[in-house]
Amino acid sequence: MLNRWLRTTIRFISITVAALLIAACGGGGGAGGGGFLGNDGADQIDAVIAIAATNAAGDADNQLSNTNPLTIEVSLQRSNGDPIANAVVELGATIGMVSPDNGSALTDANGVAVFEVTFDGTEGAGTLTATYTESAQSVDVSLSIQAAAGPPAYLLDLTTTDPLGNLTQRFSSTDPLTVTVTLFSVEGIIKTPVANEIITLGSSIGTVDPSNGSALTDNSGKATFLIQAQTDQGAGTITATYSPSSEDAETASETFSRSQNIEIQAVSENIGGFGLTLELLDAAG
Repeated sequence: MLNRWLRTTIRFISITVAALLIAACGGGGGAGGGGFLGNDGADQIDAVIAIAATNAAGDADNQLSNTNPLTIEVSLQRSNGDPIANAVVELGATIGMVSPDNGSALTDANGVAVFEVTFDGTEGAGTLTATYTESAQSVDVSLSIQAAAGPPAYLLDLTTTDPLGNLTQRFSSTDPLTVTVTLFSVEGIIKTPVANEIITLGSSIGTVDPSNGSALTDNSGKATFLIQAQTDQGAGTITATYSPSSEDAETASETFSRSQNIEIQAVSENIGGFGLTLELLDAAG
């Protein structure tokens, strides 16, 4: 009896120990087959993501406006600090407009992906969210920003044409140069022509018409000038300038300008040939 009791007891202990070992190894197949039980996050990818926003001066900034686009840098690295290069990072925004247009960029050798967020006309607070996905697992990080219209921004477009309307930067005493300056107000990537504003044009060569060097923009935002050549030949520069009215208090001290090089050329002279006929006439003619 004693021997039978000992054999039964030993067998029970052996089965119990075997069952515990199987459980500890996650045994029995099924989903997940990998880490030990109780090891939370065993399937978590080894990636650390961070996000930073800066302005044109390179200073940390989360205030977005039409004159203050934000550069967004998303850094990606392993938990040991090694950068993750050539990885696709996505950036989503609840406010503003993200560039590249598809909202994704590759990390460089330092594990940094760069985006730009511009003002799209919508004011208020919003969130930028950067996401990295690897092996069907994702890590993300968010940043809050504030968008406001800010002071108006302006853009000048300048074209020069000959009397036939062909684009050119060269003119002569017989072919004056027409200068067309177009004024736009800018919000994000949206440009709107501005009418009835004074544009001034200065030139280091030739004479400008109107003689006071200023003209009003029409409904298309265009102001037109004419430059006549002088006797002197050579190259020079024209500069179109716009100064916002005092009503735009935040931009009244700013001046927006656009320049272009031009050149006066000599007029080629075509001198025709001539002939001389000699006739001898008598007294009767």
